[in-house]
Amino acid sequence: GEGKKGAGAARPGPVPKEDAFAIRKISEYKEEGAIAIPELSNPWPKIDKLGLSWLRKLRLMDLINEAALMGMDESKIEQFEDLMATMADSSPPIEWWSTAADKALLFGVYKHGYGAFDKIRNDPEYAEAFTRDETNVEANLKKREQFRHKEGCQCVSCVHTRKKREKEEQDAKNGSAEGKEPVEESKADDDWPNTDGLTKRLKKVTTALESQKKRLERERGRAERDKQRKLNQKREEDAKRKRDEQTSRAPRRKRQMSTRRNPVEDPAESEIDEWESPADV
Repeated sequence: GEGKKGAGAARPGPVPKEDAFAIRKISEYKEEGAIAIPELSNPWPKIDKLGLSWLRKLRLMDLINEAALMGMDESKIEQFEDLMATMADSSPPIEWWSTAADKALLFGVYKHGYGAFDKIRNDPEYAEAFTRDETNVEANLKKREQFRHKEGCQCVSCVHTRKKREKEEQDAKNGSAEGKEPVEESKADDDWPNTDGLTKRLKKVTTALESQKKRLERERGRAERDKQRKLNQKREEDAKRKRDEQTSRAPRRKRQMSTRRNPVEDPAESEIDEWESPADV
């Protein structure tokens, strides 16, 4: 719902993905009493500040749930494996990361809960996926070289990274000037990514899966429409051919019927009839 209007910064405009997610969920649970509230009856300032953040987190958890269930469904496991294998990515959270680690992270969050990365790491079920493999290190290095952007690249990703780095450097300078200790991001050890890196990776995996899934659905939809179009075209051609055949047979039937009604007399028989007529005997 919309928050109470007042002084201060205006609330950001609607975010299509989050709005679509909320509408879909409200529709799914409508029978259980879920409704869309156009305006809050009482002031609740937090909805303006945190509402979008909560909605994004709910959407992410929903994507995790859908992806994990897809990977556990025997009828969809092949599609899930194909989607995971085709994820081209050049920024793993740690150098040894692999597709197996992506799947273990996804299933681990589904099993232990969002943010329970230590439990996931220590779960024997995922020990092999989270074990360093030098083969993966070499593969990731090749990917990184393949996708490396030139200095000063103006693509969205590079521009965003530079702005983020500049902001972090400026914040660090401001903190030093005010006599404050700079806040350090949680560090990753040599064998395990930090919490921020794992969270970003989880978002990247689920977002990529969603995009790939939608792309495949669009392709299947196009293929189905093409199939239906060809089927309809064949039906129309068959119907036209049938009509043409009926039209071409109609004159022949008409001539045959006319012949039966007005038979052509044989001249020889007419002469015999004339000679043998009783009137002449």
